[in-house]
Amino acid sequence: MSTWLPHDQFFSERRSLEQPLLVEPGESAPLEVEVTFTGEPGVAVVNAFLIMQVEYGNQSWRMFVRLLPMMQPDGTPSVTCEAITVQPIGFSAAPHPG
Repeated sequence: MSTWLPHDQFFSERRSLEQPLLVEPGESAPLEVEVTFTGEPGVAVVNAFLIMQVEYGNQSWRMFVRLLPMMQPDGTPSVTCEAITVQPIGFSAAPHPG
């Protein structure tokens, strides 16, 4: 499993987890990622994503977690999860019928 945040104002290098997380359907698990956040107080950073590459079954998947980070006036960050989408890796290269 690997994670990265590619936004220039809410950024983390791609890194592999030393111990993979095992999360069963309907469960949750904590995930800590060190992020460089250069947002201005009171201004939301749009189009920030946490991207995770995971394994499920015998297939690799990419999860896109759309985030809305904002620096509060007192300097503490807050992050809202706006959406989560999942795609199998390589799906766009698969042959199309017809």
